[in-house]
Amino acid sequence: MMRYNKSLDYKFLAFSLTTFLLLMLIKPGAKLYAILLLIYFSKIIFKNLKSKYSWAIYSAFFLIFVQCAGLKYQFGNFTLSYIDSVTYYDYLGSKAMCLKFGKEYQQVNNPRAEYIFSFECKDQAKIASNDLIYQIKNNPENLLKAYFIDFIENSKTGNTCIEDCRNVLEKKNFSLSKSIIFGATKWQNRLFTLLGILTSLYFIIRNRKKPNMFFWISIYLIMNYAVSGISCGQGDRFHVITFPLVVLLLAKYLQEKNWFTPFFEPLQK
Repeated sequence: MMRYNKSLDYKFLAFSLTTFLLLMLIKPGAKLYAILLLIYFSKIIFKNLKSKYSWAIYSAFFLIFVQCAGLKYQFGNFTLSYIDSVTYYDYLGSKAMCLKFGKEYQQVNNPRAEYIFSFECKDQAKIASNDLIYQIKNNPENLLKAYFIDFIENSKTGNTCIEDCRNVLEKKNFSLSKSIIFGATKWQNRLFTLLGILTSLYFIIRNRKKPNMFFWISIYLIMNYAVSGISCGQGDRFHVITFPLVVLLLAKYLQEKNWFTPFFEPLQK
């Protein structure tokens, strides 16, 4: 994408879009980002329909079709994945209902999870869809409240893998080391999430009239953060994948503000 922005050579755009389309096969949540890119670059794609590089995009669409058709044949729905509907129902939807009736949400022994998994996949999607419509109409305040509770929780907690570690070898300093490392992941999550949101908003606003590489990175980060509010109890795993991109945005911001200038002054005779 960066090379396309510099050269306007269509092949780089085609390969970039192909990558994001194929990403949908691994991470279904990426479909919103891929669709957004396709809409924005639709005119350019249309002008290059007969280009040999467009066949990469067509091949990606074919693979997506094969996966959707496979799920249709095996489970009954022409869809990329069922994970989104089940995740909503088990986490966000369940917590919203707990808030409505004054109950404490429990991820383990969740009766709603037991209920929805007692049905086939095609019925699970219908149940989750109907539940979302019902809650938007009848429980919107708690649904919104549950979303922000989940987002804040995923933004401030540490790495659950470290938290679950046990002192199998009975080391003396295990508890202290575990506490320090877990604390580091906790504050790393908080710092980088905050910086990620602030720098993303900065580049989106700054480059909204002429989107560039940093604009699209920012959009990707914001969409990742937004999706994390659907689930809960995930530690930092939804946000840690964004940290390298946050570093990139932060470096670009500091460069634009000339923060690096004192460190790169030419040598004086």
